[in-house]
Amino acid sequence: MKRKSVRNGNRGDGLEGALAQLLLAQATLVQNHATLVQTQATMAQTQAALLQRLTTLEEEINQRFARIEAILLRHEQILQGLPEAIREKIGFSPTK
Repeated sequence: MKRKSVRNGNRGDGLEGALAQLLLAQATLVQNHATLVQTQATMAQTQAALLQRLTTLEEEINQRFARIEAILLRHEQILQGLPEAIREKIGFSPTK
């Protein structure tokens, strides 16, 4: 009979210990979940800032390319007229 009470006592201690571990694990889980939620919020803010910066950069790049394209078109026009301008400058007249 004495053995049975020792076993019951051990079971009680084991159960109490398991419950304590469970409570500790749950508290840790809640704390980790709160950290995860905060990290996700920070990441969402960072992502929004990056998307805004990306949009701004895209607009700047499009403006620069438009200016470069306009310059290249002017240069193309100048180069197309260059042979005729050289002919006129040196006094060359095509024979008819």
